[in-house]
Amino acid sequence: MSEITRVESFKCPNCGAPIEYDGQGEKTVKCPFCGEPALVPAQLLPKESANRVYSSVDARQRVTRTSSGGAWGVTLVPLILILVVIVIVAIIAISNTTAKYARLQAPTVAAVVSTRAPTPTTVPTPSPIPPFAQNTLTFGSAGKAPGQMTNPYRIGVDGKGNVYVADYTGGRVQVFNANGKYLSSFTNGDLEYHLDGFAVDRKGIVTMTDHTAMLRFNGLTGEKLNALPVPPGTGVTEVAVGPEGGMAAILYPLRPDGSRLAPESVALYDASGKVLQTLKAPVSERSGSDEMALALAFDGNDNLYIVSASSNEVFVFGPDGKFINRFGSGGNGADQIQSVNFIAIDSQNKVYLSDARGIAIFDATGRFIRRFKIDDGGHGMAFDDNDALWVAQTASITRYTLGR
Repeated sequence: MSEITRVESFKCPNCGAPIEYDGQGEKTVKCPFCGEPALVPAQLLPKESANRVYSSVDARQRVTRTSSGGAWGVTLVPLILILVVIVIVAIIAISNTTAKYARLQAPTVAAVVSTRAPTPTTVPTPSPIPPFAQNTLTFGSAGKAPGQMTNPYRIGVDGKGNVYVADYTGGRVQVFNANGKYLSSFTNGDLEYHLDGFAVDRKGIVTMTDHTAMLRFNGLTGEKLNALPVPPGTGVTEVAVGPEGGMAAILYPLRPDGSRLAPESVALYDASGKVLQTLKAPVSERSGSDEMALALAFDGNDNLYIVSASSNEVFVFGPDGKFINRFGSGGNGADQIQSVNFIAIDSQNKVYLSDARGIAIFDATGRFIRRFKIDDGGHGMAFDDNDALWVAQTASITRYTLGR
């Protein structure tokens, strides 16, 4: 029996003319109208051939799609790689920063969780500022035994630092070394003696006045040396000794009953006790009042300072007796003085005045410097070669070391 051939037809994809297909399995046939090859539809092909054809078609289509998107692929791949690199670098950087921060914070965390008690911080205590005048030595007590004092009134220091203390009554003078150790004593032989003036030079020569006479003694041995001349009918009160041994004394006319009269005069002596000149009313003619209470001191240049208890002023005279300056006033101000009684001058020619409120300090021109209090009032004052201030007090002697 002859094989029957099945003929199908389909439209040419190029020109649309009908193309007959005999089902022999050819995948493409030639269009009899346009002459172009045409792909046989899958439904007309045998099953096996159709699968092969469509597999090829799918492959071609996939290749075609991939090829059509190739430009985007070329562009996107580098961008994706760059983004991946950036992300990796960022992750590494964050990781390193985290590790470093953890290392830096580790000591702090350890300190916080530590159970050891913290070491207390020691706050330094500021050193107290020492007072200007420091009491560095006090010696003596009330009594009449050696080293004791009944009424220490005047004081002086020699060039070796020995301290001479004179009682107001009885004429007794006691000598101590620079540490306050008792050395010796003497009297002028007059138990009714009342001391008016007292001075000690660098050699230890003591000069004492008792209203009508001025006597000199060897301070260490008590030997009486001589009496300085005092005009008849004249009383003598205060006395001071200069750096070269010269002296000054305040003189007053006396009434028949022995009381003093104004005006005052000041006698200037050389080291041997000879009168060089006499200043007539050197203070009262300038203050305008009777000056019955005066005190004396020399500075290192042999200038003489006379302080007035009535006007509370200081009057300065040169070695030749000529007036140089005056300063000071009475009142309650820090730079004023009240009831001044004694005067002392240090090696820098600063002037120390003791009054009812302590001790006021002025420079050589009269400019006020400062004021300080002392422990127990004050009578006589004297400086040693170290500029320590020695003060005779109620029943003792005090040495003050002073600031600068």
